[in-house]
Amino acid sequence: MDGNGNFVITWDDYVYGGGNEEVFAQRFNSSGQKIGGNFKVNDDTGWAQQGVATIAMDGDGNFAITWKDQRNGVSNPDIYVQRYQNNGAKIGGNFMVNDDIGTAEQDYPNIAMDSNGNLS
Repeated sequence: MDGNGNFVITWDDYVYGGGNEEVFAQRFNSSGQKIGGNFKVNDDTGWAQQGVATIAMDGDGNFAITWKDQRNGVSNPDIYVQRYQNNGAKIGGNFMVNDDIGTAEQDYPNIAMDSNGNLS
């Protein structure tokens, strides 16, 4: 939630059939009214699954969403992040957080954002 009470909710959604899970989000104002429509967070265009999304927001309303992503292989999921401005505009593209390029599974992402927009 930002300093004005606006907030964003993120979730996993099976939208394409066949069990492909994608990450979506929705922005809301402080009265709980939708700001715009639902939007897809992950930019993967393949059939890999993405899910287990978490979100963090700073006091100005800038936010970041992180999730488990299988675009690099089902047996080697990674953790990805997408940053957004407080108006909902993407900042860059999805980026991988972990630097493991082996076969280890990355799971259960979590994210925090300080008042300056720094992620941890």
